[in-house]
Amino acid sequence: MDAMQLGDTAKTVALVGLCVNGILAAEMTRQLRARGHDVSFVALIDSWAPGYVRSQPALTRWRWNTEKRAKRLVYFTGKLLRGRMSLMTYLKEFSLTLKLIERFAPARAMDAEEEITEAVTQYLVRAARRYTPRGLSSETVLFFRSQATHPRAKRLQFGWRGFVPDESPVFDLSGWHEDSLSEMGIDKLSSVLGERLELGGSADRCS
Repeated sequence: MDAMQLGDTAKTVALVGLCVNGILAAEMTRQLRARGHDVSFVALIDSWAPGYVRSQPALTRWRWNTEKRAKRLVYFTGKLLRGRMSLMTYLKEFSLTLKLIERFAPARAMDAEEEITEAVTQYLVRAARRYTPRGLSSETVLFFRSQATHPRAKRLQFGWRGFVPDESPVFDLSGWHEDSLSEMGIDKLSSVLGERLELGGSADRCS
């Protein structure tokens, strides 16, 4: 919060977060409002409400995880075969092959930047698991769903139902999770966010 350097004068801001960073953005939205700032909208990309997935029956969780692993394999294998990623990068996308790389070729497992990113991500994941969602009923909340997330997320509002306005829209993005912030999904993302900024945060539903 302090790193944003907003000062004491009320400002108008918008927040965007991917995955666990979306949970951070949601909490920052609440705190910014408490400090008197206006949040035009908060955009959550592939950000399930903390505890929602873990609250599902074991069989449901197994089915969802199996679906995601299968989709992940198909998606990244397609990128590899189309020459859009190297074999080493491909192997790092899967926990089993990454562990093998770490054991037999540790120098190629992760560079310094990747290690820092992974450490920060794991820190946020642990924090998110302890976080209890709080209502954002007075905010404009925009959800974005990448190809990593099953279409059911639209119907479920990523588990945030009851914490966000019922009319909060869900937009589809091309690309797998972080790929949605690259050339695959950035045009749609920037278009939607740019439109919302011009409209002052209005969240008409579209896909």
